[in-house]
Amino acid sequence: MSAETKKLKARDEFVRFTEGFLKEKFGKLNAVQQSYALTNFYISEIHNRVRSEISGEDLELAHVDGANDLGCDLIHRDDNHVLIIQSKYRSEGAKELGETISHFQSILKRLVDPSLKGNDRLLDRAYSIDWKNDSFTMIFVTFGKLEGQARKLSQQAASYPSDIPDLESRCEWVYLDEQDLNEELRSARAIDAGGSNRKWTLYPIGQKGKRGASSIIEVEAGDFRSFIMALDAKQIVGAYEALGRDSLFSLNIRNFIGNTNTNKAIVKSAKEKAEEFFLFNNGISCLCRELSASEKQIDVTGLQVINGAQTVKALVNAARSREGIDRWATHPPTVLVRITEISGGYGASHKMREQITQFNNTQNVVKVSDFRSNDAVQENLKEQFKALTYRGRHVVYVPKRTDSPPKNSELVRLEEFAKTVYAFLEDPVAFSGSTSFLFDDVSGGYNKIFGDGQSKWERMPEDEFRLRAAVYWLAKEFGVRMREDRSSETDHDAKAALERKWVLIFAARKVFEHYYPNGAWKAQLRKLYKGDWTLGEDARGKILLQIYRDAKSGVITAYKISKKHDKNFVHRNWMRGRETPSHIAEILKDSVLAVREPLGDIPLN
Repeated sequence: MSAETKKLKARDEFVRFTEGFLKEKFGKLNAVQQSYALTNFYISEIHNRVRSEISGEDLELAHVDGANDLGCDLIHRDDNHVLIIQSKYRSEGAKELGETISHFQSILKRLVDPSLKGNDRLLDRAYSIDWKNDSFTMIFVTFGKLEGQARKLSQQAASYPSDIPDLESRCEWVYLDEQDLNEELRSARAIDAGGSNRKWTLYPIGQKGKRGASSIIEVEAGDFRSFIMALDAKQIVGAYEALGRDSLFSLNIRNFIGNTNTNKAIVKSAKEKAEEFFLFNNGISCLCRELSASEKQIDVTGLQVINGAQTVKALVNAARSREGIDRWATHPPTVLVRITEISGGYGASHKMREQITQFNNTQNVVKVSDFRSNDAVQENLKEQFKALTYRGRHVVYVPKRTDSPPKNSELVRLEEFAKTVYAFLEDPVAFSGSTSFLFDDVSGGYNKIFGDGQSKWERMPEDEFRLRAAVYWLAKEFGVRMREDRSSETDHDAKAALERKWVLIFAARKVFEHYYPNGAWKAQLRKLYKGDWTLGEDARGKILLQIYRDAKSGVITAYKISKKHDKNFVHRNWMRGRETPSHIAEILKDSVLAVREPLGDIPLN
């Protein structure tokens, strides 16, 4: 970790982020705005860098704070995992209130209590939760100090609904005060910076604590060398501190997930049962670029922990405690470690590195898209997008959330790209609440987005790439205009109809098919693949603005008709309903587009 990263302070970065985000001086913001900004800061600057990314659109929909929010600011559900966040901005030196912690700990009881009426956004989010099967992460973020009663309460068990089986076993609770936010932010930045190239020496433990060649097992696995050994925890902590701290996890798909119950249990066993720690822990898997083994030591260059980040961080935390220091002086914990040498950065060895990282990370919380990022078609999309520029910036396709793209680039992220293409080419509701559907190549959408419908491509054909790139830029422009229109809309129903971009993108496909029938719409769209146009400007932009307006009109009209004539109409059901896309298509065909004059061909430039 660089000296600059070590000095980072979350409070300073938060103020800087907030003033850019809300376009207002921080001192002029009220408490509601400050907490709203804190939630966005945490997601954007920490959560998205080290955990599963939440897109800007999904983040906007996930906010539930305001009147009748029942004590939470954000609810986001994806792939049977629910993230709930409560944020509290406190002035420097302030202590967090114990009653605030207690109130947060009963959030799940309030969400299922039918006598408590939440706001519409909260009800929409809570409606999608599968209480019998989903897993939950509850995060309390505060700039206050967690000490005294507040700290004790945060360490106690939460309050759960009594009628939901095994809910407690599916929940994790994380509490982050200012000191924790400093560490989390520094970790996120360190991961972005990438791993260290420094050589480091490790001394494996042999029989009865002796060091020597007998303590190292070398396994030849194909063309690669792998070494298995036992290390005392002090060496692991030393490597962590010397090799850039959390940059040691730059290749780890999952990364460290905070002070959860699992991590606390690891810390406790490392402090209280150090001698038996080896029996309780699965160990650590590592990669390195270069490795040499001698009789007494192993020298590694470019060390990376690809599985076991929680173990490493728990050991670091245990080592910093007085109890850990005292016990480790004579009996440090022993950890099983595997290190595999992957010498090449490209070609076959690069692919092997990705595969090892993938198959060492199979926890349910790892998103399916993380594993798809290794596919050949994803690697080739990097090259295909690389040839484009957008508004003067180089375009960079980012298939992995742990990638560190260059600054000042136009980023096209895998999940956003996949959602956009599927919503346009297929339908906008199939992946609602289940992003993994888009990356399933058996019964999901992966082969339709990144293949011919039956199988995935190794490399996306150029005409298919141009079609999908055009769809992406179209959705980007339409999404911006839709948010502007929604913000200024005074008609409540029209505003509600424009909640989700994906429905509008689907409608745009139907409008294209109307104006350019018999498959001609594909050729028209491919002209837009560079993204070198602006909605409403010049000949191309004016044609696309008409398409946007027609699509918008179709969505709003369909929404209003459904609300008026369906006595069981529920907003959240309509947005996710399987019949909604066909209803929008019908309204467009029979009403909106029936009175439109033909549009001419889209100019090439």
